[in-house]
Amino acid sequence: AHATQTLRTSTCITICAMRSTSTSLVLAAALLLSVAAYSDIRPYDEESFLRIEVPDANARPIRISQATIRVVSSASCNPESSFACSQHGSCERGKCRCNEEYAGDTCAHVCPQFENKVCSQQGTCKAANNAAYCDCQSLYVGRACNLTCPTHNFNDGNGNQVCSGSSRGQCVPTALDVSAQCNCTKAPGTRNSNTYFVGQACQLSCPTSNGGNSSAPQQVCFDRGLCAESNGQARCTCNGGWVGDACSLECPTSQGKVCFDHGTCVANQSNAVCQCESTYVGVSCQFACPLENNTVCNNHGSCFADTSAAKCNCTTTHRGDACEQACPTGNGTSVICSGHGVCERSSVANTKVAFCNCSTDFVGPNCGYACPVAENNAGQNETCAGVGSCIYDGQRDIARCECQGDVRGVNCQQNCPKNATGSICAGLGECATRFGQPIQGYTFDEKDAICNCSHGLTGRLCGVQCKRVSGDVCAGNGDCSYKVENGNEVPICNCKETHVGENCTYACPIYNGNVCSGNGQCSLNGTQAVCTCKFSFLGSDCSQQVNFAMFFDGNDDVADLGRRQNLEFTGNLSVEAWIRPSIERPFAMIFGNVIDNGASEFGYGLEIADSGKATKFLLSLAEVNGFGASLEVSTPINVWSHVAGTWDGEYQRIYLNGTLVNSVRRVPPGGGRFNVVHSAGSVTPNNFRMAAHIDSDESIYFRGTMDEVRAWNVARSTSEISSSFRQRLQGNENGLQAYFSFNNGEGTTVTDRTGKGNTAQLTSAPQWVSSLPGAEFNNNP
Repeated sequence: AHATQTLRTSTCITICAMRSTSTSLVLAAALLLSVAAYSDIRPYDEESFLRIEVPDANARPIRISQATIRVVSSASCNPESSFACSQHGSCERGKCRCNEEYAGDTCAHVCPQFENKVCSQQGTCKAANNAAYCDCQSLYVGRACNLTCPTHNFNDGNGNQVCSGSSRGQCVPTALDVSAQCNCTKAPGTRNSNTYFVGQACQLSCPTSNGGNSSAPQQVCFDRGLCAESNGQARCTCNGGWVGDACSLECPTSQGKVCFDHGTCVANQSNAVCQCESTYVGVSCQFACPLENNTVCNNHGSCFADTSAAKCNCTTTHRGDACEQACPTGNGTSVICSGHGVCERSSVANTKVAFCNCSTDFVGPNCGYACPVAENNAGQNETCAGVGSCIYDGQRDIARCECQGDVRGVNCQQNCPKNATGSICAGLGECATRFGQPIQGYTFDEKDAICNCSHGLTGRLCGVQCKRVSGDVCAGNGDCSYKVENGNEVPICNCKETHVGENCTYACPIYNGNVCSGNGQCSLNGTQAVCTCKFSFLGSDCSQQVNFAMFFDGNDDVADLGRRQNLEFTGNLSVEAWIRPSIERPFAMIFGNVIDNGASEFGYGLEIADSGKATKFLLSLAEVNGFGASLEVSTPINVWSHVAGTWDGEYQRIYLNGTLVNSVRRVPPGGGRFNVVHSAGSVTPNNFRMAAHIDSDESIYFRGTMDEVRAWNVARSTSEISSSFRQRLQGNENGLQAYFSFNNGEGTTVTDRTGKGNTAQLTSAPQWVSSLPGAEFNNNP
């Protein structure tokens, strides 16, 4: 039935009772036709039929309001009506044939379109629930079937399947009808609302697990993670404490913390394991490794987990909880325990050295000392002659024997002295090993031991009284001993370093806690202790140092450093010296490596100027065709002057006695900075020398005295030069590369006090002379 109309009227019509039901139906039909004619509803084809619905067929009479009269017909339109099919179609045989863009029984609903195409020509427009809709082909969704569903081909003969098949997912449009997506089949009963499948077309199967319980159902990601596509595969992102392809492996924990928060849990075949941080070990990284110097096992072992703690498995060279104890090695070798023992951990608290458990016949902290062997009573060689035990004597750094009975000695072959009654040391001392022959005038038998006598006694058998002063043996300033004169034992005093004299009663001069300042030897001169000072030291206590300079004769004296690449500065530099020229000699070198081949100059240095009356600071700068750039300052004859030159890559400066005298800016025409050059082409760098300019065609020598020669790889400032030119240096100042104070005072070399090894060799014996007088140099230690 295509249309149903319910008709009602306010007119009361009485239907008379009749014997025949069919008669009643005829009358009712007549009534219906008259009402239908009034309502402009007529049957139009043979398919139409009438139905009268009466609540009670036996009721006589009935009212029209008690009956429902319906016209049921397949016809939906009136071709004679101007509004037939909503003017969007044609009425044919009582039915609307709608235009393409419309649908519905009366063509009243507009079909969805995309790009002016009804249902994108990928579906059929239909009507339902008072609206038009698109019934899309299987590959499309969307209001206008304009969205293409994701597909996948498993190469199983079924071709491309939407969402990989209906069992894997359903294609639906996204919000706002922007695109098509697959809603993959859900995995029931999981807390994480996982799906069995992921991927754009639900083509990827998520990992599942039942945790090894064959009676339990398989669960996506074991319900301990979320499944998602990653790099073309279905992968589980597991919850904390779970790993594995399907999150079915539970991570080790300690104190409720996964890997004790000191490691990363990973899957290893069928187990979850902790990959611990470098300082932790254990199944759950619960044990902290021993550290030494903030490194695990001191970088000399590997950390491992014992049953209840982390321990170090040390290398062969170390022992200790954290491998902090180094094993002793052989004398001058790297052999552990000299190859004669086993390295073991020391029980001494806080020690950094292990100990060697030496094998038989070897002793010492490194087992490097062989025990003495001597003949025993049976004439056979045996350790300590079989009458003692071998020990290490650290004071003498030897292996010796601790002997038993009345023998002593390194190898237990020295006999203890006895008196006529056989009493060792006459009962007045203890027998001890004799080392050397310390007793003046006494010839020992090689098998004689000595007596360490009781206090106040000395002598071979402790029968001699020691010398005393005011009751004190050797005045309390020495040890008692004895010598033999004319066959008699005579007591003597061996004085301490601080005293001299027969009875140690004379005190030596002390300066800064040192006898003779550590610069001399104390001895007795009559009734007084005096110091004999070393060369270059003076004073009653040798505390006054004589400062030296060097005089060069101008003939052939020179201090030659040789070629010194560490002094061939190309950038910033400073050079300075105290000089006292004796004559005017142009081009005589003070210090430097300047070489002049007639066509060009190379290097740098201080030398006497062309006039002979001044000193110049010479530089050979790149891009100046090798010719020296110089500044001069007047330096008078027979007068001490301090001269200094500096170069900072832009300014060349020269100083006299700490005061800046001249400054010149030297910059390349194209910008940048000049560098100092020491050679070019066939010209090789010259030697650094003091007091001589020597090259292939000339030798010019300086005549006069010089002191405090210094070379720096920095450009010293005016304040630095002015504050230090009258001060002696320590030798470790920043930038100081060579420093000659000439305080050797003797010898054929001049020492570089920087410790950098720029020793100068003296040729033709220049003279060591007294240094600068105090008026010129105020720090004269």
